[in-house]
Amino acid sequence: MTTTSVGMRCPECSREKTKVVRMGGGVDPILTYVLIGLNVLMFFGSKGGNFFAGGGTQIYFDLSLYPIAVSEEPWRLLSSGFLHVNFLHLGLNMYMLYVLGPALENTLGRARFLALYLASVVGGSFLVVLFSSFPDSVADLLRASPTGGTVGASGAIFGLFGGAYMYYRARGETAMTAQLGPTILINLAFTFFIPFISIGGHLGGLIVGGAIGSFLYLASRRRASQILQVGAVVVLAVVLFAAAIIVAPGVA
Repeated sequence: MTTTSVGMRCPECSREKTKVVRMGGGVDPILTYVLIGLNVLMFFGSKGGNFFAGGGTQIYFDLSLYPIAVSEEPWRLLSSGFLHVNFLHLGLNMYMLYVLGPALENTLGRARFLALYLASVVGGSFLVVLFSSFPDSVADLLRASPTGGTVGASGAIFGLFGGAYMYYRARGETAMTAQLGPTILINLAFTFFIPFISIGGHLGGLIVGGAIGSFLYLASRRRASQILQVGAVVVLAVVLFAAAIIVAPGVA
């Protein structure tokens, strides 16, 4: 992640081609841009022209996360992570994905990056559903409600931040963690002090992403295959998906 200067080179050396090897297999951040494009397409496809306020077309409501509907319509746990309330909501999340995504995708490789992203979406949705099943007094403090709608890629973004922080921390890359740490803390402050932001979505993504980041580093150190690493993350996502369905509040 740290770029360094190669200094002065002799005339013969300067004519040689130098092969640049980037971490994570040197992949281009195509997947990051695909995810940004998908979020943008879902935004325009679900808002029906209502780009500056909440709500949208029937698609928007059919794909949003309503905890009370999860037991019968579990796809909401994942689809809600690709919807946004308004332009500002979309812009902030896509900017953060654009800033962090390429470097992390390059470090982890596309398969592990995608697994981390999607598992973080499910992790955020799980905690939203879990919080909504608490007694009303507690759920209200956590800004959770069985009938309240939640949308946004924030769970995935927090998952990427958590995963990146734990992965780079384990590798001893202090320059990266010195940047990521304050960013995470600032965004957590916004989460708790700005009304209408989903506490469960942000915390769930961060916790799950951080756990996955630590796991991926340890698995890599033990030379586990990438297929095994991705498979383990997928299993975690499936477990959280099933757990969310189990704890989802029913219709009174």
